Amino acid sequence: MKYLRSSRATLFSSVVSILFALVCILTFPGPLRAQDPDFSTPNTPTTLSGTFERIFRDQNTGVDSIRGSFYFTAPGDMFVQVTSPVNQYMIIREGSLTIFYPETKQAFRFNSANPILLPLITGLMATVLPDFGMGEMGFSLKDQHLAGDTLVSVWAHPQMQERLGRYEVFEMDEKIMLLQFFAPKGISWTRTRFDNYQPVATWQFPLHIFTQIQTGNNISTELVHLSDLKANTSHPEAIRNFRLPPETILVEKQW
Repeated sequence: MKYLRSSRATLFSSVVSILFALVCILTFPGPLRAQDPDFSTPNTPTTLSGTFERIFRDQNTGVDSIRGSFYFTAPGDMFVQVTSPVNQYMIIREGSLTIFYPETKQAFRFNSANPILLPLITGLMATVLPDFGMGEMGFSLKDQHLAGDTLVSVWAHPQMQERLGRYEVFEMDEKIMLLQFFAPKGISWTRTRFDNYQPVATWQFPLHIFTQIQTGNNISTELVHLSDLKANTSHPEAIRNFRLPPETILVEKQW
């Protein structure tokens, strides 16, 4: 395998733009969080796979969409195959994120000292955890009340509320229906609705996830459609044993 270390700013900038488009397949409501929940528990699947379509609308930049398939293995391995608008793979393994273009045999690897976990999996797995996994992420329950047939729970971090803001979790029939995030000082908010829950193995997962995000005067929306979800099944061998072809040109960066 060939390794190429490039200092060209335009090349790296374009790859970083692609990276952020991919990792935002599903926006976690509120980018600041104390810690990620533990997904290696009996309450969550050891594997999860499916297809997705994400449609993002921004009043300043217009409409953007991405489609593909994902394969997750606990605690943090991930394989994403994007089929539109371009053909590319994204692989997360052992603290690195690799973006690979099979047609041109080019790859970009981002190495990190911290665990990497896509918002897509963070959001999906949290829907099967009590209170969206807020307790596991270090937040404390501040208030809880019934609004009709909906249980509303308010969460904030005991030491970092001024940095991490406030979350409101709405549950009905033991399913997360709505999650709201309010940033400190009211500078932004995020509202995510989870709909069309379907049984997947012994769990219930939402197939439609709609998010509204306000930052300043800008409001954007994100709609994620999921299908063909499978839990606790073996991924295809080509996914489990994927390796970059020997002729791949690889650019490596610290993230």
